[in-house]
Amino acid sequence: MITLKKVTNSRFKFKTIIRGHRKLLKNTKMRSRKPGRDTSKVEILNISRDGIWLLVKPKEYFLPYKDFPWFEDAKISQICNVSLLRHHLRWEDLDVDLELESLKNLEHYPLKYAS
Repeated sequence: MITLKKVTNSRFKFKTIIRGHRKLLKNTKMRSRKPGRDTSKVEILNISRDGIWLLVKPKEYFLPYKDFPWFEDAKISQICNVSLLRHHLRWEDLDVDLELESLKNLEHYPLKYAS
């Protein structure tokens, strides 16, 4: 344990005390805690005039407004309020749910109603 004596306002005395403990400080290793769990599994990377870029876990997705018209007139705060629930994304404010599998293979999941 390092103890420092009360030193008057002399810079010389303070430097002398610090120099004496440098050797001790060099042998001290910094130990950081292990990183915790991710707090957010989904992140909005960019909102552009053409669509939205999402980062879900380790993968990026682009949601163009022509295929996902619900987001075109939405407020930024509504788009950013997204949560990942197991295998789908949920925008509570917009009442929109999207399966992750549908984002990976858009051609297999038509999002527009055809009569």
